[in-house]
Amino acid sequence: MSSLVLLHTRYQFLEHLRVPIAIVASVFFPTVAMLAFVVPFAGDHPLAATVGTASMTMFAVMSSSLMGLGIGVADDRGKPWDPYLRTLPAGPFPRFAGRMLTSLAITLIAVVPVMLVAALLTEATATPCSCCSASARCSWGRCRS
Repeated sequence: MSSLVLLHTRYQFLEHLRVPIAIVASVFFPTVAMLAFVVPFAGDHPLAATVGTASMTMFAVMSSSLMGLGIGVADDRGKPWDPYLRTLPAGPFPRFAGRMLTSLAITLIAVVPVMLVAALLTEATATPCSCCSASARCSWGRCRS
């Protein structure tokens, strides 16, 4: 991996840490939604808890991606530093790859509390195959088995 990609990843991750609402929203809201809706209503049923866990995991991924990619790009466009970075000879790939790696790191940080709540407080089965099938059913609108 290029040192420019790692440098942009580090820079953008530090930018995320300087705006704590992005990380707090990405971590806090899916975890609270899991505690408020999945644990009391579907925590005892293994399939329902797995579907709920997959749904809250998808919520964590989407909220962290929205904060990292959507709002981050819009915020960068408003800063005077961004037009200067676009004129540098490195090209767009290091910045894009750094943004994607930063978003992936924030996504992993956001998914961990949801998985911990699922493992400790529900009867969800946490095999990768069951989580993928539950995510697919929810994305196709067939959450009930």
